[in-house]
Amino acid sequence: MGHALRGLADDASAVYYNPAGLVLNNTRNWDGEGYVYFNFVRFRYEDHLQPDPTTYKTNLFYYVPGFFFSKRFERIALGFGSYVPYGGGGVDYEDFQGSGSRFKCLAGLSAFSPAVAFKLADHLALGGGFSLYYGQMEGEMFDPIYASVVTSKYRRIVAGYGGHVSLLAKPLEGLSLGFTARSRVPVKMEGDVEVQQTGIQLDSEVEFTLPYALISI
Repeated sequence: MGHALRGLADDASAVYYNPAGLVLNNTRNWDGEGYVYFNFVRFRYEDHLQPDPTTYKTNLFYYVPGFFFSKRFERIALGFGSYVPYGGGGVDYEDFQGSGSRFKCLAGLSAFSPAVAFKLADHLALGGGFSLYYGQMEGEMFDPIYASVVTSKYRRIVAGYGGHVSLLAKPLEGLSLGFTARSRVPVKMEGDVEVQQTGIQLDSEVEFTLPYALISI
């Protein structure tokens, strides 16, 4: 739960953390929340030939938004979330380590997740969700092999997909015991790579798989 002191699943963000919690919350109204966080990146470089380390500040300022909402009925609850569980940032240095070359790297996967929860008993619920991911990656750096700046861009509306199932027990008002299992997420994006000094532009694709995850609350 983002390094919180304790894990909770009693609001709309349970769509991501533990969907079973959607039906064990205390309200039957619409529940919604949104957030945005901002980030600045600094790079610290230490060279044994220099007495003092050098700190570079990225020129990139980025923000990561997200929102969740849910509605609880009698023994069922529905929810939806749009958020960035993987990546969601990067760096952009105009003069990386004093080389005169730009170093840029951006990446992120945005998830769009509907979820549902069923109340099995007064203090026990089962939940699940399915996520589609929009992927984006960009890069720019000097490649000594080509003696040229190489740029790359990858995007795909449906870059990957995955699901998660959860179980949550709430025997006492202040005690919750839960478990969430996430499937692996195969990701594939198409794009292009350009070697700027030569004008060569090639079609490219990138593939990777995010692993299974087991989360307890």
